[in-house]
Amino acid sequence: MPATLRALSQPPTSQGLPNSWGAYEPDPNIGKPGRREGGGTRGPCVKNSPNYHLTSLVPANSFGTTLAEYPTFFVYVPSMQEEEKPQLEFALKTENDRVIYKTNFTIARSPGIVSVSLPASANLPRLEENKNYKWSFTLICNPEDPSDRSSNSQVEGSIRRVRLSPTIVQQLEAVTLPRDKVVAYWNAGIWFDALSTLAELRRATPSDPTLEKDWKNLLQSVGLETIASEPLLQPVAASDRKNPNISRNE
Repeated sequence: MPATLRALSQPPTSQGLPNSWGAYEPDPNIGKPGRREGGGTRGPCVKNSPNYHLTSLVPANSFGTTLAEYPTFFVYVPSMQEEEKPQLEFALKTENDRVIYKTNFTIARSPGIVSVSLPASANLPRLEENKNYKWSFTLICNPEDPSDRSSNSQVEGSIRRVRLSPTIVQQLEAVTLPRDKVVAYWNAGIWFDALSTLAELRRATPSDPTLEKDWKNLLQSVGLETIASEPLLQPVAASDRKNPNISRNE
């Protein structure tokens, strides 16, 4: 059963992003909702700060749709203790929990929003249309002892690559300006594409106040206003390499 997407109600030009998100409901067969905020405790490798939870950038039900064969996933990583060398693990699974892809990254100690893109190589299959997939980010506090997972924090959710109706496809193809495409994705209920497109625009012009407002409105629309002002880090493309560094966007 495909996700319920809505047609664009009006041309996106000059629109802003509304402050509420309700574009679709997940398939009832998708199972229990994921966890978009990690654990109730701070953990030994995380500094005591207002935003100390590992937090995935998804709607409250941890479900989102995409048009991309190899989509991008976003997660907020809190500030780390100076003496720690934690890692971030990303995993993608089928609906039946078969691991499709898993990779680890060494993370910076400073807080920020990290994005990981699936590689269109390394024999990684593209996401099939109208199939549910599970994903997770795990903050590993003690990577030297893989058996010690007691201090880890994890967020998880589901994603589905959708096939749009001809009407919505035509409306999206009529959009030319990148910012208007963000609004078009928002109106069509395509969370992952709206978020990743807007992130690309913000990285290209980080001082643009309109894009900054759009970013805050988009995160606020799904109840993530507490991390909307956190720095957006440079993207990291997942690969077969071990521990590629995640660095701050300068």
